Amino acid sequence: MGGFTVASSPSPSASEDESDDGTDSDDADEDNGASSPSDNEMLLDFLDNNSTKAQEPSKPTAHNYNSYSHPKLIQVGSLQFRPRKPINLAITAGLIITTKNIWLEGKVAIITGGASGIGASAVHIFHEQGAKVVIADIQDELGQAIANKLGKDVCYIHCDVSNEDDVTNLVDTTITKHGKIDIMYNNAGVLDRPFGSILDTTKADLDRCVGVNLGGAFLGAKHAARVMVPQCKGVILFTASACTSIAGLSTHSYAASKYAILGLAKSLASELGQYGIRVNCVSPYAVLTGMNSKGLHEDVVAAAEVRATKMGNLQGQVLKPEGIARAALYLASDESNFVSGLNLVVDGGFSVVNPTMLKALKIVP
Repeated sequence: MGGFTVASSPSPSASEDESDDGTDSDDADEDNGASSPSDNEMLLDFLDNNSTKAQEPSKPTAHNYNSYSHPKLIQVGSLQFRPRKPINLAITAGLIITTKNIWLEGKVAIITGGASGIGASAVHIFHEQGAKVVIADIQDELGQAIANKLGKDVCYIHCDVSNEDDVTNLVDTTITKHGKIDIMYNNAGVLDRPFGSILDTTKADLDRCVGVNLGGAFLGAKHAARVMVPQCKGVILFTASACTSIAGLSTHSYAASKYAILGLAKSLASELGQYGIRVNCVSPYAVLTGMNSKGLHEDVVAAAEVRATKMGNLQGQVLKPEGIARAALYLASDESNFVSGLNLVVDGGFSVVNPTMLKALKIVP
């Protein structure tokens, strides 16, 4: 997601850049017998006169973006552009280019369950957006392989999130390596089974879901907070579930653990807000991940994704782990700097729609 993008060069807008006297500049040049310099020549001249800005790129911050007043259109020959944010100009092959916004530049993020599924997608996206990422998981080969692939700004640490000693070591090692933690994404989780009745649910099913899903989230938040409170800033993020908004999507053990995570997030948002720490949840609808599709052929996974989409509300889109990771990116970034205590349900409107009446009236199939 880093790099450059070519700015568009629309034709001049009559409403914004028309001269007051109504003079057509092209006709005026012809009448005077002067030859018009090319757009490239004028652009080169413009850049020469603004070389200081081109040579010294500045990093946009939340502060200078919020206080920035958008300029008027800049006109260079027949080219014109309006920066959306403060930009630095450069020239490549005669084209104006602008640097893309990097949402997590300079941030340090821990992502639990980062070796597969939603966590692995978040690792890739957070890394692309400039973060130094620490992958925490018990799947050592998968986690280390991702770290090796992405390079020096990504590392892997073995961590069983239900074990407090492991979580303590995870946080302490991250501080030793990077000196701070900006984002703690508590994503690790387990599923006892796809569906089932409470009548045949065992105590072991409940203990496993609560121990990993809720216990891991609790311990991750606790040890992140001990670092973030002195910093007076930070983001604690959880993966919950759309079952926190509508019933019937999961087993009772899984639902109980995810509801508890949502309650924990809201309670933490209340306590930690005084220290500038934001706490939020992202709650996925049915999404195929390593947790629920392990060992399945990719054709089977694709067919399951299609079925889940057809059962949902929003058609024409298929929810994948990358979609949840992008929602997590928003909550982890300064783009959501006043968002806390939110349960961001990524379900295409499924949990707020009851199609029974519409189907009875044959308004929807």
